[in-house]
Amino acid sequence: VEMGAAAVPGLLELAADPAPILRSRAIDIIGDMGPQASAALPALVDALADPNDDVRRRAAESIGTTLHG
Repeated sequence: VEMGAAAVPGLLELAADPAPILRSRAIDIIGDMGPQASAALPALVDALADPNDDVRRRAAESIGTTLHG
């Protein structure tokens, strides 16, 4: 989170990982970054269709914090 927007590309790679725990955690961190991670919004929206319910939940939360801080 402290790295700011520079961390977004690496987090997006993890958000596409086959392991649900990695996807979930990366998406959660993106959400913690707030508006500075707005470039990740398309990936967060895509994650709403993830087969894992924790990933979907964290994606929804992260969209809210990315849009509204």
